[in-house]
Amino acid sequence: IAALALLLLLAFGWMAWRRGDLPVLPKPVAPVARMVVLPIENATGDEALAPLAEALGEHVRISLAASPGLPVVDGERTAQALAQIGLPDTPASSVSDRALLRALPATQVLRAKLVHGADGYRIEASVEPGRAAWNSCWPLRESVSR
Repeated sequence: IAALALLLLLAFGWMAWRRGDLPVLPKPVAPVARMVVLPIENATGDEALAPLAEALGEHVRISLAASPGLPVVDGERTAQALAQIGLPDTPASSVSDRALLRALPATQVLRAKLVHGADGYRIEASVEPGRAAWNSCWPLRESVSR
């Protein structure tokens, strides 16, 4: 049996030598610098504001995509990635960056929440990961009504 195994190994080596070098696997490619805009989380507790949060999220995505600089992953692809990692209806704050960036070709994640406080409604947003974190808050000037 050992002689048969040695014969097979020699045959494989001879065939590889005749064909040339064995193929070299390509090096992993770093992800393209892109931003994922997660759906805006409605953290107000008022389900009637869910369509507003959805519309604001789409507006942010379209506005960022229209500006030069960092490309933005489209909404359909973002939704597919959230479904792929099993989180299609999960609030953005519950999705880990690592899982999301593994499912999407991107390097940054924009998370935002629609919140209500004593000063009215506002959007809190951050761009992550790591040291490039950026946080901001925008008050909504108009009162949000149903």
